[in-house]
Amino acid sequence: MRPQAYSLFAGTESKPAASPQTRRHRIAEIRTALMARLREWRRRVRTRNELLTLTARDLREIGWTRAEAKAEARKPFWEA
Repeated sequence: MRPQAYSLFAGTESKPAASPQTRRHRIAEIRTALMARLREWRRRVRTRNELLTLTARDLREIGWTRAEAKAEARKPFWEA
């Protein structure tokens, strides 16, 4: 008896193709999520840049030091 050959696709079954409506819905969901992510990144850039414009008094009011504001502003936009 011959051993069964190993296959990367062994035990997998093909899935039926998604309907055009399902694909459009999924694409819309991905687009919405992507746009939300881009808005969040833009907001981070804007608020971090605004931190650099605050006066010492403004920073004291929010409980930050100049060093903390600079450290926050140096973060890349994708980092929370």
